Amino acid sequence: MKSTKRGSELGIPVDLPFRFDLDAEMCRARRAKLFSRLDPKPDLVVLGGVDHLAYFANFFVPQYIFQANNASAYLIITPDECTLVHDNLLEGFAAQAAVDHRQCATWYRGLEPAGERLALAVEETRKLVEKARPESIGVSLGRVPGNIYLGHIEKHGRSVAIDIDPVVRRMRIQKDDDELQLLRTCGAVVSRVMDHAWKTVKPGMTELDLFDAMQVEANRLIGEPVRLYGDVVSGPRCEEVGGPPSDRKIRADELVLLDFSIVVHGYRADIAATRYMGTKPPNELWIRHKALVEALSEASTHLKVGSGAAVVEQAVKRVIADAGFAGKMPGHAGHGVGLMHPEPPFFVARSPESLLGREVVTIEPGIYERGICGMRIEHNYYVSDSGVERLTSHDVETLGLA
Repeated sequence: MKSTKRGSELGIPVDLPFRFDLDAEMCRARRAKLFSRLDPKPDLVVLGGVDHLAYFANFFVPQYIFQANNASAYLIITPDECTLVHDNLLEGFAAQAAVDHRQCATWYRGLEPAGERLALAVEETRKLVEKARPESIGVSLGRVPGNIYLGHIEKHGRSVAIDIDPVVRRMRIQKDDDELQLLRTCGAVVSRVMDHAWKTVKPGMTELDLFDAMQVEANRLIGEPVRLYGDVVSGPRCEEVGGPPSDRKIRADELVLLDFSIVVHGYRADIAATRYMGTKPPNELWIRHKALVEALSEASTHLKVGSGAAVVEQAVKRVIADAGFAGKMPGHAGHGVGLMHPEPPFFVARSPESLLGREVVTIEPGIYERGICGMRIEHNYYVSDSGVERLTSHDVETLGLA
């Protein structure tokens, strides 16, 4: 965890917990919780994927460095201990992981040619699984290659592969304290970057120029390079709902739509806002933007433990329809926020999900009309038994750019 001085710069009160990674004890607690919820219980569990590695072991490799190129790692977990399997280029990150053992395989030392990197971690993990001779194996079928465990099943004829993904999916919906603290940091960073974007944008600069300015500010706030991604569009491109920044020049008297995330140790907030490049937006834009602000406010009142996800979606679209813009908002009204994008719950019409509590979600009303506008606003919220906490602080109510 970094200093409270850094948190203060981000706009987080110094007495409010914040962090830039996950807590080791909570990672161990999540592994214990996983075993307690699996039925039948396997002898060991094999995990892979950047999200599972961060969630269960605080292991995260930033994508912007050479060592991340074609890298992979796996966790082998028993009820008593956890082993991280990785190659030698990941040793520095493995040292920070909340695990009991580290199995390092040499891939490349700059002395002899290197083989297939992905296959090395798979083979090393397979050997450790074979050596353990488990009677049953829990695996993330979507993230762990079959080469790791299928040979063992065929050879011994008594092992059963148990898909752990449904249990992990349910666990990840409800955030632990260290995740919430990290997501507060993510919310503070994206909010500050959004504020910086509106101070920076001006007619004549390209969408890519604006994106670059946002990326620089995100790096400055975090103190190291981070991944920023999302929609940076202007003018008629806003009507297409979103898209990556282009070389299109931003003009006066048109809309700019920003919807982006910043990845901090695998976690991310997700926010949006739309501004008019002028001080006096046309009335047709103002009334649509006002409907979005009202829709966001109304939907947030339905963020309660036990509320249906479909109810939140209905609240958003009902306000928009009542304002005269029925059918002008395709797609979802929001979703869960965390290690992936998007995550459960999904605020869609056909969702059977209900809010469980300890969830971080986003609500994102929008209106899109050809020849008129494309606009969206968005905030992130923490939903618990005690109420709702908004985790993002950027301004979504102002349309005109002063």
